[in-house]
Amino acid sequence: LPTDPSARFDSTDYQIWGASCVKDNSDTYHLLYSRWPAERGHLAWVTHSEIGHATSVSPLGPFVHQDVALPPRGDELWDGQCTHNPTVYCFDGTYYLYYLGTRGDRLEGPILQDQPGILTDQVLQAQGRDPRPRPRLAHALGNSPSLRNAEP
Repeated sequence: LPTDPSARFDSTDYQIWGASCVKDNSDTYHLLYSRWPAERGHLAWVTHSEIGHATSVSPLGPFVHQDVALPPRGDELWDGQCTHNPTVYCFDGTYYLYYLGTRGDRLEGPILQDQPGILTDQVLQAQGRDPRPRPRLAHALGNSPSLRNAEP
C-alpha cells in the first residue's frame, strides 16, 4: 500500500536516517533522527552525523524540525563527530536516548565521484589511517523528549 506523504520526514539539506518517536504528556510526538549534510554524501554519516529533533501532533506527521538533540561534541571525544541511529524511550518521566557514536579523522583527501569528502579505504590505508570507524553504543538521559542538555 502507498504511504501517506505526510508520514515521510525529509529534508533537502540533510540526509535523514534511523528515526525513533516518543509521545510526551501533552500529546506531542517527538521524533529523534540521524541527519548529516546532504552535500557530503551518504558515507559522511561516519563523521558528520548528529541527532535531530522534530515534533508533530500526530505520530504520522507531518513533523517539523525543532533543534539538534545531540550535536557534535568535539573531535577528542569517542562520539564527538557522529551520533547516529537514535532510539528513545520514556520510563517514569525520564527519557532515555540510545545511540551509536564514533569518530573519524575528518581529514580531506581524494573525493569519490558521488561521495564528496569521503576517502576510499585504499587511500586511507596507504596514508596509515584506519578506514573503519569503531562505533560504540551509548545512552543519554534527559527530563524532556528533546533531550536538550542531556548527559551522554
